[in-house]
Amino acid sequence: MRITLVGSRHFGVTTLNMLREHGVGVVRVVVADADDRLAATAKAAGIDVVVQANPKLVVASEIAPDTDLIITAHSHARIGRDALAAAKFGGIGYHPSLLP
Repeated sequence: MRITLVGSRHFGVTTLNMLREHGVGVVRVVVADADDRLAATAKAAGIDVVVQANPKLVVASEIAPDTDLIITAHSHARIGRDALAAAKFGGIGYHPSLLP
């Protein structure tokens, strides 16, 4: 499975590491800030990093080609309909805590 991970900070890094430990192919990381720790971790792992043009919106051009699933982890951006349509299975927002 080819994943584009959209996120930031510690939770984004934790999610990236968990996916990689389970053999999931993260092909691109999308961040709002080039200096974010998720961007640095992805670059160090040789993963393509894209900085959002608009920190509040992820668009299709920011999703890796042939992405199967978009996963968000500590992202404050909305995933645009065009971005969801660019991924074979759309996207999910990953949140580790219990929600009401």
